[in-house]
Parts: sequence; C-alpha cells; structure tokens
Amino acid sequence: MRNICYRGHKSFWLALAVFILFAADLLYAADGKIAGRIVDSKTGEAIPGATVIIDSQWVSGRPVKISRPIGAMTDVDGYFVILDVHPGVYNVAA
Repeated sequence: MRNICYRGHKSFWLALAVFILFAADLLYAADGKIAGRIVDSKTGEAIPGATVIIDSQWVSGRPVKISRPIGAMTDVDGYFVILDVHPGVYNVAA
C-alpha cells in the first residue's frame, strides 16, 4: 500500500487544518448580541414583559429600516437579550 501523504505535503495539511479551525472561529464570532435592562425612568423599577425591537440600522450616517426586525421580551427583572446580531450600529426601541 502506498502512502499518499508525502513528507512535503504534511505541512500543507497541517496549515490547512489550522486555517479551517481559525476560519470556523471567525465565522462564529461574526454575530453578537444586544443585552440590557428596561426600567421605568421615574421609579427605576424593572419593566417585565416589555418588547425590545431592533428596527433600523445606521448606514452611511442615516438610519435604514430593517426589512425583518428582530427583538426579545424582558424577563421578570427587566433584562433582555437579542442574539444573532450582525456587527453595526442599530436603533433599539422598547
């Protein structure tokens, strides 16, 4: 049986494996999250069940409506997390 992985090709396969591992990390790091807490501005009390929506993204210095807004609801302590958010500047409304 003949070995198809020649000595000169081992470094290529090693470099390819390292590249794939780093590329996978970069792909998963592309999306982030927006997290926060919604409270009453006068009393400071948490607002449970509030809807938080990302409705527009800032592009070239002006807001552009997102075709499919994403959002979340606050928990009993007023905290929320919106996952899978691409890097950028957004308008968030509650």
